[in-house]
Amino acid sequence: MDQNPAILIETPLLHKWLGRRLYEKEISKRQLSRLIGRSESQVNHWLSGKERIPLGLFIQAIDAIIPEESEAAEKLLIAHERAKLVQREAAMIVSDDTPASIIATVKVIVRRAEESAALSEAGDAATQYRTLSDNLSAGLNVLNMVKGCKDEEVAFIHENNIQLHLRFPHNVMTSDLIQFAAQNPRCLDEAREKVLRSMRETVKSKNSAKFSDHVRQHAYHMLARCGDPSSRDLVLEITKSCRDLATRRTAHYARIVDNPNPQAAEEFMFELENSVDLATVTLEFDLIHYGDKILGDQTSLKSVENMIVHNLRHIRTHHRAATTQVAFWKLLNILGRFGAQPFDRRRIYPHIRKILASLQILDSVKLTPIERRFLGQFARLQLTSDLVSESPSIGRSQLTFSFK
Repeated sequence: MDQNPAILIETPLLHKWLGRRLYEKEISKRQLSRLIGRSESQVNHWLSGKERIPLGLFIQAIDAIIPEESEAAEKLLIAHERAKLVQREAAMIVSDDTPASIIATVKVIVRRAEESAALSEAGDAATQYRTLSDNLSAGLNVLNMVKGCKDEEVAFIHENNIQLHLRFPHNVMTSDLIQFAAQNPRCLDEAREKVLRSMRETVKSKNSAKFSDHVRQHAYHMLARCGDPSSRDLVLEITKSCRDLATRRTAHYARIVDNPNPQAAEEFMFELENSVDLATVTLEFDLIHYGDKILGDQTSLKSVENMIVHNLRHIRTHHRAATTQVAFWKLLNILGRFGAQPFDRRRIYPHIRKILASLQILDSVKLTPIERRFLGQFARLQLTSDLVSESPSIGRSQLTFSFK
């Protein structure tokens, strides 16, 4: 079993993870060799990384020494196997076909997969490794969609894959890949040009029945997010006179994406504050994007947890950018619409405390109006119980949060 040390970046290799568990359990290599019926020399070679650990014996070792962590071991193994698939698929779209280019392309996907899994505050190791595997699967989807566009001239965004495109982290991985390609043209120049051309054709089809509004909206979003200057200008030109709510939202984002100036978001937030309909469309997009709701699902909303987690993540990773100001507004909007309970989660509360701490150390005159509102509202939020609820309900009953 090839452990591929060059693929995953932060995730422990199988032999290192197993060695760490042995150390924590104070189990010697000799003891492990007896438990699984292999020589101490053979076990030493596995744990030092000199030889691959056979799959069956890796599982046998886990069952023998730490059966309570068998699920985490299984998810870690799946993550490594999925990373191999990412490497195989990346080789299909790289232009110069050199090992260095393939590995560099793979690391674009892997880095985002690992960072997103770590920031999700998933809790136990098994859940975090499962999240990592899911993120790597998203990376595989992105690579396959790029390959289809590059080799088969299939539209990059179309009706059969729009559900995938709308789901995090597909869009950020696509953006990462296109931006990497712009900086490393030898690796992915052909793939990048065909993907951008496909999306430009999609946004130009405004009065055509070829693409749905959802497909066109996402093409607007992606061209504004990661397209070249001419692509961004095209989006701004097409959307500037549109008055439908979804396009207004997209047009605002097109103007502020990657803008480090927090004041650039003021016009968008003013309209959000004064248009309930635009605020609702913006909320709906995030619910679909972050997996709290499925596109076209008309059933009642059960959770806004993923939306909250990812907006908090965005605030922490895009310090005081224009889009961060909008993320603050979204969280205040959720608080106003649903009350405090949606924020009553083990994976949410630590993020809030860290963000509050980062705002409290700033001079108050340097805070933007929306940052002051966030600090004023959420600093008053306190735990009234030692237990933090895991209930998915977004109702207002049985709160463990209250206001002072």
